[in-house]
Amino acid sequence: MTAALARQVYGIGILLMMAKKVTKGMALLLIGTAMMLGVPGCGGGGFTPPNVIAALVATIGQVSSLTDPTTGETILSIDYTVTGDPGQSFGLEFKFFVDANGNGMPDAGESEFSMTEISTALEALFGVTSENGSNLSLATGSASGTFYWQAGADLGFVGATVCVEITPTGALSGQTVQTGIQCNVTYDGGSPPVTVSGGNIGPGAAQPGRARHTAHAVDTMPNPSLLAVGGVDGGANAVSTLDRFDLDLGNRMQVLAFSQAGQNTRVRHASAFFFNSQGNVSVLVTGGTNTGPVTLGTTPTALNTADIYGFSPTESVTATGSTMQMDRERHAACWLPNNTVLITGGVGTNAGTSTSAEIYDPVSDSFSLVASLPGPRADHTCTLLPNGMVLLAGGRDPMNPTTPQPAFLYDFRTNTWSSTGTNIDRYQHTATLLVNGVCALIGGRKVSDDSVVATADFYRSFPENNGGIPAGFTSSASVALSAARTEHAAALLGSTEILVTGGFDNGAPGSALDSAEVFIPTPFTSLTIGMFSPVTALTTARARHTSTTLPGGSNVLLGGVTGTMGMESALNTIEVYQFNNSAPTVSNIAVSTPSGPAAAGITFDLADAEGDRAFVIVRFSTDGGQTYQFATLTDYAKTVNLAPGSYTLTWNATADGLSAGQAVMLEIIPVGGRMGTPATASFTL
Repeated sequence: MTAALARQVYGIGILLMMAKKVTKGMALLLIGTAMMLGVPGCGGGGFTPPNVIAALVATIGQVSSLTDPTTGETILSIDYTVTGDPGQSFGLEFKFFVDANGNGMPDAGESEFSMTEISTALEALFGVTSENGSNLSLATGSASGTFYWQAGADLGFVGATVCVEITPTGALSGQTVQTGIQCNVTYDGGSPPVTVSGGNIGPGAAQPGRARHTAHAVDTMPNPSLLAVGGVDGGANAVSTLDRFDLDLGNRMQVLAFSQAGQNTRVRHASAFFFNSQGNVSVLVTGGTNTGPVTLGTTPTALNTADIYGFSPTESVTATGSTMQMDRERHAACWLPNNTVLITGGVGTNAGTSTSAEIYDPVSDSFSLVASLPGPRADHTCTLLPNGMVLLAGGRDPMNPTTPQPAFLYDFRTNTWSSTGTNIDRYQHTATLLVNGVCALIGGRKVSDDSVVATADFYRSFPENNGGIPAGFTSSASVALSAARTEHAAALLGSTEILVTGGFDNGAPGSALDSAEVFIPTPFTSLTIGMFSPVTALTTARARHTSTTLPGGSNVLLGGVTGTMGMESALNTIEVYQFNNSAPTVSNIAVSTPSGPAAAGITFDLADAEGDRAFVIVRFSTDGGQTYQFATLTDYAKTVNLAPGSYTLTWNATADGLSAGQAVMLEIIPVGGRMGTPATASFTL
């Protein structure tokens, strides 16, 4: 990408912080220096003599780069000098911004973001010490140092031209402060390195390899784990086992740590997480077929059984207490904030269940029907939005398989469906929610002609008042993937970039792709939405695989198939896109009701080691945490696109049936690249 294109993409500012990425081959262009003058303080009580305190001034010198020999990541070293009164103590703030107006200073609308400092591990690797900007002093009236910027953590994979700035803090009364600014710093982006390892992905199957499975991250210590559920093996036989692999990413190994069969072999099933009674994550596996892959229009042997994988307090696979209300395969499932799981559509043995929807309640361990879909649907996606609505998008009517279907919203609080007014002409696509509340529907096949597409549709959960952009689907004609792909995989890298990998191309027959790309969103106020940018290719072309972001960072591609459709072979390897990212955390929750429960104020602090963005889910319990309800807020748009800091939300507890004097437990769940640990606080309204 050229610097001019990078400036065009980022010229209106970056509102979303990126997780740490590993990059290669960055180039750096430094042009010019600008200074931003502060305003002197004013004294009181008559005439004030001229300020004799030396200004506290920061200037930026050389900016150079270091390369991590292990990952190829580039670290920018920024030399600086600060002058002021001898003996004065001071601190420093290190920030960057996109100079959209080209005047060398941050104007209104040009957001400034903190620069991520390298870790102590990287300091040891490079043999350097980064100035963290605190407790510094001017022994002789001048002090110099170097700040080491982990630029990839903040700028992602797509090139950008930015300004870096250093601002002194701790000024004396009446002292002028000048910020040092260095503009036209060009960051050319890069790609994360890929590591590959082998192993049997289907130990419980007749042949190694696994495809068309589902996968979930399991937060274990000391190594992360990945749970593979069902799918087909190398002989196209449906798999019955749920297999957990311990991942040693440093040594590029996976080790089978747990394997247990469920009630049935399953393919074309759906799985989703929920919290068990101890507050630990469990996985619900629903339906599917036990006969291997089938084509639309045939009559599969669909299942109505469901299994639960639990890691804590003991690791096991157990059957649910009751079966689903309907047998179904090619359906979708997603978690709801009241800790139930919504299961929608699909195709049944008698081809009559695709309009039905049901809920699994882990408290009663049972399934119950909810409002039916407005029309039959299979091969679709369901995505929980930050406002509590569920977006059902894409897919096909099994009885009318060439007609694009409208996207709908489900409100579990009122048990109603409503139309978005937009038909989505795609199936076999992916749906990924960004932390700004935008859901990206990527790739797949057109329902209308079955061609593989290189397009994406974007749904905005909230209107953008400043930009005049309404909620709903936004035109995305200018946003194209680098390659048409279907039966691919997509997952968040960090909190904002979507990694898109593999899939089949538009050939006849289609061939598995080894290409990968990332979607980088532009600011929430931008109608252009963002762009796709190619990254390092996969070691092995693959489709029908899974892509899972792990708790501590890194993305793992598991299994899939390679070759051409009809002659494909199953893979027993994993590939890892290396990066580091921690989940956001919430603390210091407090609730105040000066205006009564109808306008309760919820305050909390949000933190993240990488300083990137998150959204939060707010829910409450009146029975000590056994069951939860989704909290009714006055403005759900204030729960998304949150940088680290302190926040206040307004909760209409009265609308949720609560009254003054009632004991309540409030829970806030932070969500970045993955879901963080819920934080709770108990209080009386």
